[in-house]
Amino acid sequence: MGSETTGQTNAIWYTLIESCRRRKIDPWQYLVWIFEELPAVKVTASTFEQYTPEAYASGMRKTRCRKTA
Repeated sequence: MGSETTGQTNAIWYTLIESCRRRKIDPWQYLVWIFEELPAVKVTASTFEQYTPEAYASGMRKTRCRKTA
């Protein structure tokens, strides 16, 4: 049997993955990106806003627009 914290951890992961899917983001690509980016960042409370799936999707849209322009 799992512990309460295990259930909470799994819920966080499932929520993160579903948040990616809702935004038409490949969860695997998002996780690779975040695990490559975060070690080089000084993490503060405001840092998290820049690394949400929504922020990632927004950055991807901007990158695509620059490539097509």
